[in-house]
Amino acid sequence: MHFVRQRQPSLVSAGRLRDDFYYRICERLIELPSLRARIVADPRELPLLVRAFAGKRAGPARAEALTEQVLRVLDTPELRDHPWPGNVRELRTCVSNVHTHGRYVPRSRIGAPAGDDGVARAIEGMPPMEEVKRRYAHHAMETTGDLAEAARVLCIDPKTLRRLLDMPAAAPPA
Repeated sequence: MHFVRQRQPSLVSAGRLRDDFYYRICERLIELPSLRARIVADPRELPLLVRAFAGKRAGPARAEALTEQVLRVLDTPELRDHPWPGNVRELRTCVSNVHTHGRYVPRSRIGAPAGDDGVARAIEGMPPMEEVKRRYAHHAMETTGDLAEAARVLCIDPKTLRRLLDMPAAAPPA
C-alpha cells in the first residue's frame, strides 16, 4: 500500500514519479476528503471523532467530560470555522491540548500580531508550566498505576516524578 500526499499526475508530469509506478499505485486509488469537508458534509462527524480521541486520551470514565470540554472550546468564534489544515491529526492534538491545558491555539494563530484578541483569549487563564507538569505526572500515574513505570514513560527520574506528584495544585488563574 502506498500513500502519496501530492496529486500523482502532477508528480508524473514533473518527472518525479515514473509512469509505470503511477499506474501500479493508482490501481486502487482512495481519495479522502479533508476533515473540514467531512464536518461540513456531516456536522455529527466532529463530536464522534472528538469522543473517540477523548476516550483514548482520558480513558472511558472521563471521555464524556473531556468530549464536552473540547466541544465547548471548538464552539468559540476563533475555532467554529477552523479549516483544520492538519486534518484528523490536528483534531487529535486539539483534544490533547484541551485535556492538558484547557485550551487549543491552532498553529495558524501562534505568532499572530500582538493585540490579536484570539491569541490573548487563548493564552489567558492557562495554568503555569509547573501546574501542567504536575497534572501530566498525575495523569501518568493514574494511567500506569506504578511510579517506576510512570517515570519510565515520562522519561524522567522517579525522584523527579515523586516531586511533581507531591506538589500542591496551583491556584486557579485570576
